[in-house]
Amino acid sequence: MVNGNLFRKLQYTDHDDHDRLSWKQRLRICIGVARAVHYLHTGVKHTIIHGDVKPANILLKEKWEAKLSDFKWSKMVPPGLSVVPLEITENLEILDSTMLGTLGYVDPEYRITSGLTDKSDVYSFGVVLFEVFVARKAIILLRLWKHQLHLASCSQKWKRELRETINHMIDP
Repeated sequence: MVNGNLFRKLQYTDHDDHDRLSWKQRLRICIGVARAVHYLHTGVKHTIIHGDVKPANILLKEKWEAKLSDFKWSKMVPPGLSVVPLEITENLEILDSTMLGTLGYVDPEYRITSGLTDKSDVYSFGVVLFEVFVARKAIILLRLWKHQLHLASCSQKWKRELRETINHMIDP
């Protein structure tokens, strides 16, 4: 793809403003990803659960059109179901011995129950949205707490402990 992937285009450090994605570009990308996830869940005969929605798997075409890629963890579910049946999940290759997908984007409910659903993709997409808004990686190493945290829990800690408002968290 002409513009690479979203992970490489997001600015995670303080670079010049001319390198940053504009809010119009970000919106176009996010709408494209939302449409792709919606299509996988409702637009085909069998629901497809992607299982690894993250910026590195979002390819960007010339006019910032987003294309979802890397379907190695995806699973097709029979019509009318939104949960991967147990007989399918038992035969999956396992990452970190208990879960599929990428840490930081994995649905917490899936991590607890091992029940992969279409809602798992929606959660992952929500993390991508938040990452696009704040221009910070989904998992970041915070020296303040000296361990890795998920972006979702970081925002709650920032709000509570650092008194940051949402306006301070959003990428300028």
